[in-house]
Amino acid sequence: MPKNRNKENPADLDCAENSHKVREWLKRHLELSRWEYDYNSNSPPADEQTILRDQTRFKRTSKLSPHGKRNIYLEISTNKYWYVDNFHKGNASHLEVFDRTGRQHIGEADLDGGFISGSSDTSKKLNL
Repeated sequence: MPKNRNKENPADLDCAENSHKVREWLKRHLELSRWEYDYNSNSPPADEQTILRDQTRFKRTSKLSPHGKRNIYLEISTNKYWYVDNFHKGNASHLEVFDRTGRQHIGEADLDGGFISGSSDTSKKLNL
């Protein structure tokens, strides 16, 4: 019997008993698999395959990265600049992170936004 007890216009509800089933439902209905990066890939990740897809946290700017011509994103809460390093692929994929001026390289972050310790490089700068 449909949940709303209306046989002409039933309301079907999907249920999930655990987080695995919720993820599978989301993949099927929202095409979330396009956001998953394959670490065996021979190309760098798309912006949407990283934490940069979170529009509540990041805003795309009109600026492009120095060499790889990738979009630069502004982290709304910190005013730090982030972009995908276009020169790395697969397991070496990462994001570059700069301070609010672009003159100080804070370091590299994994695709989920976790900082990689010891990765800052004083020679890297952004022309904003």
